[in-house]
Amino acid sequence: MPNTKAKVPKLLGLAALFLLLPLIYNNCGQVAPVEDESTSLDSSSGLSPESAAGGEEFWESAQLGPARAMSGATQSQTTANCQVTGDFPLRTHFRKGVGPAPGGTDLPQLLNTSLSSEVAARQPFVRIYRDYVPRPGMYLEDNFDGNVYPDQDIRAVLGSLCSATVPLVRFRQVSSAITTMDDIRNLIIPNERSFQVLHGLVFKKNLFTVVVPPMWTAGGSRSSLFSNGYSLHGQLMNSNLFFRELNRAYQLDQKGAIGVMWNGGGAQGTYTVHDTAYSEFNDFLRILVPAVGLNADKAIAMGGSRAGWTAINMAAHPLVTSLRFAHVYSVFPPADWDAASRSVSTTIPFLLTVIDSAAGYVGAWRNGFRSPELGLSGSDALIFTQTGTSNRSVLRQNHSLFSTLRTDKIKRGNTSILLAISSHDFIVPSVGQWDLAKAYLDTGMNVEIEKHYFCGHGSCKMPDHDLAAAIVQLNASATPRTERLVTPRRVSHFMVNATTGVSEPITRAGNLDPLTVEFPRFILDDVEGPVFATGVPGRRYAVALKDSLGQDFGFIMVLSASGTARYNWAANQVPDGVIRLGGIFEVNSADEPVTKIAFISNLKDNPPIEFLRYREDTRDLGTGVALAITKSFVGNNLERAYVDPKAGVAFLMNYGVLETGTLPVSAADIALVRRISGRLTPTPTATPAPTATPSPTPIPNVCGASTAPLQFASPDGSNVCSVEWPQRSVGQSIKSIARSTNGGASGELNGTCTATNTWSFSYLCPNKTGSTCGGGQTVLPSIPSGARACTFKWDQASGGANARILSSAAELNGGVIDGKCETTGWAFSYACADPGVKACTGGGAFLPSASGGNGCHFAWPHTVGGRSFSGSSDAAAGNGAGRLTADCVVEGTAAVWKNVVAVCP
Repeated sequence: MPNTKAKVPKLLGLAALFLLLPLIYNNCGQVAPVEDESTSLDSSSGLSPESAAGGEEFWESAQLGPARAMSGATQSQTTANCQVTGDFPLRTHFRKGVGPAPGGTDLPQLLNTSLSSEVAARQPFVRIYRDYVPRPGMYLEDNFDGNVYPDQDIRAVLGSLCSATVPLVRFRQVSSAITTMDDIRNLIIPNERSFQVLHGLVFKKNLFTVVVPPMWTAGGSRSSLFSNGYSLHGQLMNSNLFFRELNRAYQLDQKGAIGVMWNGGGAQGTYTVHDTAYSEFNDFLRILVPAVGLNADKAIAMGGSRAGWTAINMAAHPLVTSLRFAHVYSVFPPADWDAASRSVSTTIPFLLTVIDSAAGYVGAWRNGFRSPELGLSGSDALIFTQTGTSNRSVLRQNHSLFSTLRTDKIKRGNTSILLAISSHDFIVPSVGQWDLAKAYLDTGMNVEIEKHYFCGHGSCKMPDHDLAAAIVQLNASATPRTERLVTPRRVSHFMVNATTGVSEPITRAGNLDPLTVEFPRFILDDVEGPVFATGVPGRRYAVALKDSLGQDFGFIMVLSASGTARYNWAANQVPDGVIRLGGIFEVNSADEPVTKIAFISNLKDNPPIEFLRYREDTRDLGTGVALAITKSFVGNNLERAYVDPKAGVAFLMNYGVLETGTLPVSAADIALVRRISGRLTPTPTATPAPTATPSPTPIPNVCGASTAPLQFASPDGSNVCSVEWPQRSVGQSIKSIARSTNGGASGELNGTCTATNTWSFSYLCPNKTGSTCGGGQTVLPSIPSGARACTFKWDQASGGANARILSSAAELNGGVIDGKCETTGWAFSYACADPGVKACTGGGAFLPSASGGNGCHFAWPHTVGGRSFSGSSDAAAGNGAGRLTADCVVEGTAAVWKNVVAVCP
């Protein structure tokens, strides 16, 4: 496929456009590696439309690099005399003066062109988009596609459908929305020896592309191949694998399958996550199935990243009832939106940019950010924008691939799943992928797992998975619900060949998982830098590091029942300067080292891994920091994020290690592990030789006081407790409270000074979920008459944590709770409006200090029309001295805020 770089209009300045790619990239396969021609990229250019040209090719690589993950090793069967004819050029489905509209061709201007100047002026909240903040149901590019590609590039990629026997592809676009079966059928020419591509079909807030195989006639019963995209044009341009499998299937049995690309919500939309998407998807299937003759039991879904999540969700979602998916091929999916949104960090650096784009504000990835409209953190704004709720328990119940609703439907449908998961992934946390694989194995599904080490998120080539053979098998089957298209419960191990870039099978003794550890390269003061690990369930490891002064520190990491672990580094835990990895040890339940891990690292010649504290986030809003971090790993060449053939090594984006064997531990290793785990063994003092006079000085029978706080982790690594203790005599004991360093509950240390002048002690540090305030549910009456009941649900939380839970997306203006976890339990205020009552939407505002001090951030709840609000500024975000008053006034069919007066001294 020809290189498409520098040919895409700068609709969003492109540097900003591709900030939206990482979490949800659409990657149906790029067969040939794309040669990188990236130019230099200034670290401050990440969101600036004025400087977008510098980052354009870098961000295009971010899209094209991951597409290689599903490419396989087989080239498309193209032919030199391939003819692609039809409706050109591409349409954006946007009409000037009208907005989103079928048949439109204008390029909308969505980016805030004043972004850089607003950041320079130190505005506290700087929008990424012009007069727009993402929300459920009104997300960016609502039902049009803003990417436009040259005709020759479209023809080239559609050539993947051509073969010697089928040299023609007919490309169709329409200028009206799809509403009936005939709207689709009338686009198809029956009995034509060509693949017919019906592109950009608009159905409600969805875009579809339907690929009809040669010699199609009405009334057939065909298999189907589905994929999901992020931008429908972008998906079209990166669907060589999708087209290749349709081509191969037709060559094998002269029947093939109907291909369907789906973009739920349009372009950079959220509806492929939101339940509304799946309801509308099912509505479209009711039209499509009879229109093109789909067999309701013979559907296949494929995809990677968010598209991999969607591939599984097509089969699992309770609202999708018009098709049963017989087979799913999912690569590196974000298994759980709740877990993924909690992993925004320098270990998963691309998620920093996703937070900004989904929240709609520069620097939304910072810990202290709160959306002015919602009062939500950047992480919560991400999931609210995607799903319509910020309630974590509802999110896990309704949008997680782990949920019982999802797994039960997959089992009822006897769906075969091939799940490919990664290690050291800089876009989708690998620990979540491993948790999903373990859960699916435990539920007894027809699931086969491929574990790809050093593969990351698409810079390697995956082994060929023959979807064409699955299509042919289903075409020939009279009982498709009994077909198994995978080897259930088989787990295979792969590792990237650093020379070829291909993920190749490897043998593991007893099929055990090797330990992998993912470290952040950078430590920022305003975002987490967790350490992730995968391996054999239940194993314990001591990780030893050395600071720039040569002092040892470290932590204990315990793998869960899924074989995953996360250790959260608090920023104040990590010393300044360069940090070096000193060693990793498997330890027993007493934290005594059993073996030393022999590992390979991501760096040439295997030097000690170093981590750096990154201070650039101290600039105003940290604009460009996320992009600068990403660029610092790989320069301008994203395809070198993982594999560097010239160096002959795996080169990982986030620093990490992979276990290759074990070594015996030495006395020095034992002493090191004891030091980092807080069990300091004093060096024995030699007894002087006896002399006549004076008498030898007796060794004092005491155990010394701590010279530094002892830090130890909770069993799941979610909480870290710290404690100091005094000197004691032999036989004396201590009992001390160990304070949490990261917002969890306090622990306890008990110790006894033994006869050898050493401390013997035990400790307890509870998991962070062992919190002051439990999760719950309540039904509260509406105001003022009580005619409506709002049901609120919330998670358990640690002391001091805030809760802001909407009762439901439908009750956005009618039900909301604001709460704080205090020592006595939850303290809530709530609003629930009667049906028909007009309410003013709650929000937030920032006001500079009149005296030049700290500014004031005001937040207020939804308020019923006719009422007023009065409150002070948020002490956590400002100086706490500001006051705001406002009146909620009913005007016509709505309620609006009037007479807003805010004062910040």
